[in-house]
Formats: sequence, C-alpha cells, structure tokens
Amino acid sequence: MRHGKNNSAGKIDEMLFEWVSVDDLSKGCHAPVERVYAHLNHLRKEHRLLLEKKDGKFRYALEGLKGQGKAGKQTKKKN
Repeated sequence: MRHGKNNSAGKIDEMLFEWVSVDDLSKGCHAPVERVYAHLNHLRKEHRLLLEKKDGKFRYALEGLKGQGKAGKQTKKKN
C-alpha cells in the first residue's frame, strides 16, 4: 500500500493483521484517534480493503484479501 513502515499509517497497516482496538492503534502509532479513523476510512475507500469489527476491535477481513492485487484491484485467474 506504499505506506512507510516508520510512519503512523504503516504502523496501523501492520497492526491490523491482528484484532486491535482504535485506542491500541492510536497508542501504537502515536497518533490521535481521529487520525486512526481517517486511515481506516482511507483503507476502505482508496485501497478497497475490507475490515472486520468485533467487540470494538478491528482487523483485515482476510477472506476479502483473496484475489486482490495492488490497491485492491481484482486480479484475473490464469487458466
């Protein structure tokens, strides 16, 4: 997704492989909660990634990542 590992967006991206709360995302990337919500919306809208929410925690919907290429674009299956 081209978000740098050492900035807040990159840290959020990495943390979302596990169930994590918005408060934990905020603390983990040293950014305000508003920025975390903005990045989650960015992932949904711009990268077309699906996120799951359960008990106030988020993670990538790993089923939604199958068949996805760069920037959430569908990849074609080869015959």
